[in-house]
Amino acid sequence: MNFRQKSSRYGAAVQFSAGIAGIMLIAASLRAGLEPDFEIALAAALVVSVILHARAGFALSRAQQELEMLHGLVRKISAKKISAASLPEVKFEKAHNVSAQDAYILDSVKDAIENDRIDLYLQPIVSLPQRKHRYFEAFSRLRADDGAVLRPLQYIDAAERANRIGVIDNMILLRAVQALRNLGPESRNYRIFCNISPATIFDQDFFGRFTDYLDANADMAPHLVFEFTYPAVEMLHERVAVNLDSIARRGYAFSVDHIRRLDHDWKALRDKNFRFVKASSALLLKENRGEPQARERVQAFKEKLRQYDIDLIVEKVELESHMPEILSLGIDYGQGELFGAPRPAAYYMRPRLELAIAAALLRLIVTDLQFIDGLQSLAEQYDALLCDAWGVIHNGVELFPGAGEAMLKFREQGRAIVILTNAPRPSSIIPAQLDRLGLPREAYDAVVTSGDATRAEIERRLPAPAYRIGPEKDDPLFEGLNIEFAPLEDAKFIICTGLRDDHRETPEDYREVLSRAAGRGLPMVCANPDIVVNWGGRMIWCAGALAEVYAGFGGDVVYGGKPHAPIYRLARAAIANALGAVPDKSRILAIGDGLNTDIFGANKEGVDALFVAGDGGVHDGAADAETISRRLDEVGVAMVSPRPVIAAIGNFDGVHLGHQHLLRETAALAEQHDARVGGVVFNPHPRRFFSPDDPPFLLTSLVQRDALLREYGVEEILSLSFDKQLAARSPESFVREVLCQELGLAGVVTGTDFRFGAKRAGDGVALETFGAAAGLVVKLVDVLATIGAAEKFGSSVVREALVAGDVRRAGEILGRPWTVRSQVVEGQKLGRTLGFPTANVMLGDYIEPKHGVYAVKVTMNGVTHDGVANFGRRPTVGADAPLLEAHLLDFKGDLYGADLEVAFVEFIRDEQKFDGLDALKAQIGKDITAARDILRQN
Repeated sequence: MNFRQKSSRYGAAVQFSAGIAGIMLIAASLRAGLEPDFEIALAAALVVSVILHARAGFALSRAQQELEMLHGLVRKISAKKISAASLPEVKFEKAHNVSAQDAYILDSVKDAIENDRIDLYLQPIVSLPQRKHRYFEAFSRLRADDGAVLRPLQYIDAAERANRIGVIDNMILLRAVQALRNLGPESRNYRIFCNISPATIFDQDFFGRFTDYLDANADMAPHLVFEFTYPAVEMLHERVAVNLDSIARRGYAFSVDHIRRLDHDWKALRDKNFRFVKASSALLLKENRGEPQARERVQAFKEKLRQYDIDLIVEKVELESHMPEILSLGIDYGQGELFGAPRPAAYYMRPRLELAIAAALLRLIVTDLQFIDGLQSLAEQYDALLCDAWGVIHNGVELFPGAGEAMLKFREQGRAIVILTNAPRPSSIIPAQLDRLGLPREAYDAVVTSGDATRAEIERRLPAPAYRIGPEKDDPLFEGLNIEFAPLEDAKFIICTGLRDDHRETPEDYREVLSRAAGRGLPMVCANPDIVVNWGGRMIWCAGALAEVYAGFGGDVVYGGKPHAPIYRLARAAIANALGAVPDKSRILAIGDGLNTDIFGANKEGVDALFVAGDGGVHDGAADAETISRRLDEVGVAMVSPRPVIAAIGNFDGVHLGHQHLLRETAALAEQHDARVGGVVFNPHPRRFFSPDDPPFLLTSLVQRDALLREYGVEEILSLSFDKQLAARSPESFVREVLCQELGLAGVVTGTDFRFGAKRAGDGVALETFGAAAGLVVKLVDVLATIGAAEKFGSSVVREALVAGDVRRAGEILGRPWTVRSQVVEGQKLGRTLGFPTANVMLGDYIEPKHGVYAVKVTMNGVTHDGVANFGRRPTVGADAPLLEAHLLDFKGDLYGADLEVAFVEFIRDEQKFDGLDALKAQIGKDITAARDILRQN
């Protein structure tokens, strides 16, 4: 029976079920207070149609039209906003006796707020260990009239100098509450944390109007938590307590974030209705790894919170490798990049109907298309399968029932199966392992491994010596490479294939060596991007877990396996070898159990994906509809064919004003074409590829660069591995095969000076010519002309300014102070001996600025401190390696192991050698005075 015959039997069922669903949805809309219009009923019919089509054997992409129609209708339904109470007036009077620059900045802020150019972002707070969304923290972002984001660092200092910070906080708070109302009924399923300023509590005139506004929005009380910073809580006095009580009596709870110590009077806070406390993962883990007394303090702290019914939230969680220790502390809630970045509120508060449909459709496919029946029904739709091994075919100990038979039947129809695995070993040894599990070699055409892709990355770095991390069983990866392994001190790069003893060790055992390696700026080649796998029922850490730790230290990581492009290039070649040619992407299906690897990789490649859920899925565990839907959102996988991507292309080192303008042009073009905004970047930087022995030159780490790109509107970052193959491509091949076929772009935006292809042969005219032939929209931007720059500027000019010590000029071109981000390493503790303790930071791949002393601002755990820093070789004490030493003014505490951002504000003096430590100490005192004067004016 072909599909048309089979699907015709569903006609009557579709019509009948669609009618019933339409009636039910109209009734539900009446209960929810919505108008029962035709679109709602049609949406119900489409839901049933999609589900029954899925049961009939359609793959996910075949339901695209129905889902696209449904998506539009759901957006229309959800657009019916709940009206908000009128906002009380807040007077933003013009500031006097401020600089022209400050006045301009404050006018921009005032204009943005008064014209409702304020975007609400949410970051999830999840339950542990389940990682289900329980709460959200709200953030606001202001936009100028040209759409550019006003960064807080740009206006907070100006507002404080003009004594307008309280007014700004109040205006943002009111509009944030209003925006939270407008999220609609979906937001009522969660509590949302909203920042509140001490200015709101201190200003008696405004406080009265604010409480009136809360009374008008009384139904929001169970869903809002007002959050104070820790310094604000420490400054609470009697008048504030009265006002806090006034808010608490209206049913609102409070939270305190970024606590700095564990021995606060928690009972007093609970009496004021503080129900939540946030502590950074760095603080808790540092205490837990300390002396027995420190660990006892953590336990006593948790017990006090439990005694007073205060929930603890661990925040700033960024690394998967930290989770075992965090879970061992028994913490119930977590927040951080690991669980979800701040995103526009609509991203998390989508209508429940849409999420339910998406999850239900995916669940139908992954549960109803069992291996044998599923592959038979898919045979007519696909010519090739990219099939994961561990978790799909076997569990490391035995084959899953029916797997081999299903694969044989699929291949009997003249179709190809390529096993695609993140094993960090060459593909030549995998068939023997599959033999032992009982999988016939006739069941597949080829095996492609992460090890195959990794070998190419290793080869292009030879003959440089490498530091190896991994077990002896991975030795075959290096056969025939003539590679020299060396101690860390002598190595030029790192090869990581996994933990040396993955049965006993954890990623925490490698933190010290990885910190030292990152300090030296060594790139890491990661042979297996997987974080963890299930080995016969036991969870085993993989190389990807160590790579995450390394990236957290600011290290540069290069991956070969899924979800990255190199392994898919090899897979396409294997398909071509089996079938004689590579079929169209619509005829290729990827099957896997890892959302972050298999499904995300297939999504990036533009091929359909089948997710294997349940106990068989060793990477992601249980597969209830809510979990699948949430995890797909978190990894950025589209449930249907996504909107096209129009991307800016460049290195984006520094993300300076020129880059920012290019990104705004990209966003404008993407909006015209209803496309997502992308950014195509190269890794490593082409300069590093062509001149590997050059000294460090980067203005931003990869983590910083990607964060800045997202801040300026990039929704999808597409990283190209800059290697021999890419460097040798002709301009036409780069446009047609890389931009169009590999990345699947709909359009590109770049500067008029962009050069590409072998020997930089391609220019703007070539890009437009080849792009037009391939159906690619191309826009060339003369950045200097359009923004009216009087002189050339760019990343190279910023580097020149830094080398000359002109950090102020560098900051002007960047649009913010030049900032380095790294972890504090242990030093000689000489500063502490002199009475000026310092945080020692290795710059790694960052460019080295002029040696000398700088006024800086240091941010740690979200709190910014004034500081003075020295970068250089410290000739007075005879040090060799350059080091950045930052002294935080008026700060007491241990900074070792903390993540710091050091922003360079102004150069103070050259590095010099003193006659002795007393002379050095006297000069440091003068430097601190100079830094205070500079920072007071900035």
